[in-house]
Amino acid sequence: MTMKTPAYVLKKGTDYAAGWETGRNKGRERLGSRLVDRLPPEHLSVTPRASEWERGYKDGLCDRSSAARSMVCYYDKNGNFVAEHKTGTRSAIVNALALLGIAGDVMITRNGITHRCGI
Repeated sequence: MTMKTPAYVLKKGTDYAAGWETGRNKGRERLGSRLVDRLPPEHLSVTPRASEWERGYKDGLCDRSSAARSMVCYYDKNGNFVAEHKTGTRSAIVNALALLGIAGDVMITRNGITHRCGI
């Protein structure tokens, strides 16, 4: 899912915003079995503007990874309250907890929105 570029990113300049969009929406690229950082476009790579693009790209990658994390709160088998960070879709998180034998309500918060899921 691509995200529209927010105003605070656009205020930092077009090269920064282009790098941020690439980092946020496309992430890193796979070469063989390794993930590597993407390179700036050719028309920028030979100019000092490439450093602005790379700075935006790194910030976009950080935003991408924080958007993928969810705070998951539930009670384990012993009745202890557990709060931890997990990645994945809501259904994948709930299914994984169900396989561990967790039952009851699970609160999943992602991007400031909390969903209450029952197992």
